[in-house]
Amino acid sequence: MYAMKDEVAYVRRAAIAVLGRLNDPQVIPALLKAAKDEDHNVGADALTILGSLKSTDARVVPGLLKLAQDPEPGVRYMTIYYTFGKINDPQIFPVLLKLIKDVDQSVRNEAIRALGQSKDSQALPAILKFAKDPDPQMRLAAIGALISMVHKKNDPQVLSVILKAAKDPEASVRQQVLYLLSPLKTPEAVSALFESAEDQDPGVRMLAVQIIAQIEDHPQVVPTIQRMLEDPEPNVRSTAKSVLQQWNNRHARPVK
Repeated sequence: MYAMKDEVAYVRRAAIAVLGRLNDPQVIPALLKAAKDEDHNVGADALTILGSLKSTDARVVPGLLKLAQDPEPGVRYMTIYYTFGKINDPQIFPVLLKLIKDVDQSVRNEAIRALGQSKDSQALPAILKFAKDPDPQMRLAAIGALISMVHKKNDPQVLSVILKAAKDPEASVRQQVLYLLSPLKTPEAVSALFESAEDQDPGVRMLAVQIIAQIEDHPQVVPTIQRMLEDPEPNVRSTAKSVLQQWNNRHARPVK
């Protein structure tokens, strides 16, 4: 335990690694304390172990909940990032609902992501609300959370939000939503996906052609890829050429 107090960060990290291999409930208090270490990597190592401990020790979740409400935003953020998505405990959910209103944006974003990972139906209203938030970073986080809640993809409310997000003014949001459109396979979602191939942002078009190329048995797949071979953006053209070749290889019939 003395190594946990060493002045050198990598020595403290080595000590934490040893404690993690023990899988002993007695190390929990030391790990909870190390989670607030001044060195980011030390804290991350401690939290990673806490999030993966097989122990059912009653101190783990209360200790993490306390860290998630620490005055230091970095501690709150790392606690959510490294542990809340791995621990299935009903005590975590109400704390996440508070953290999505945190004063720190990175904490809010991470709390939304963790809500999605929880796959808890109670989280859906909050996620859908933030998918319409004025802040593009919050909308982006909410769409990312919806990706984790694939079991809710056919919910009419979710479908409506996804289709609206496909026309979001922020390119990063439009890119993120492409990962939701393809698995839906509804006529509206497929149509929105093909429309993304005409997006004004080259990054959206480039991702769209990659996802479109994965669709089987749709008459617009090949014509869309072929059209994008003439895209004004070189990266989009090269991506279209590459995915067309992959399509050819999969279907064993060349399309020029």
